[in-house]
Amino acid sequence: MNTNILARQTLRLVLLAIGIAIAGGPVVAQEVSEITVVAPRPVTRVVGRTSSGVPVELVTLTRHVSYADLDLAKSADAAALEARVNDTAKEACKQLDTLYPLRSSDPECFKKAVDGAMVQVKAAVAAAIADSNK
Repeated sequence: MNTNILARQTLRLVLLAIGIAIAGGPVVAQEVSEITVVAPRPVTRVVGRTSSGVPVELVTLTRHVSYADLDLAKSADAAALEARVNDTAKEACKQLDTLYPLRSSDPECFKKAVDGAMVQVKAAVAAAIADSNK
């Protein structure tokens, strides 16, 4: 029982660290006109243990979504970028399901991947709108 609680807490900390790393990425993403989508997947196969002995493995797939061809100051192009991010997250999570099958697909994979990327999308759109108003 305590092992399950520790595993969940450790997993949450790992996911939080990934989220913080992703949130720090919008400035870089704006310079290269791409959004980074990270699809997380907790895996039941253990290859190591944390310092407290809790078995944890988290696998992620990272994909880059270009928006170099879009004018994010236009709402249609911003919506197109959001659709690209959703499609990319869906495909990355599908690939994780194939590579690391669990008893059931992880519904949180898509949500976490999209949520992390949308922080970057919003920052890129805001920057594009600010540039167009200059």
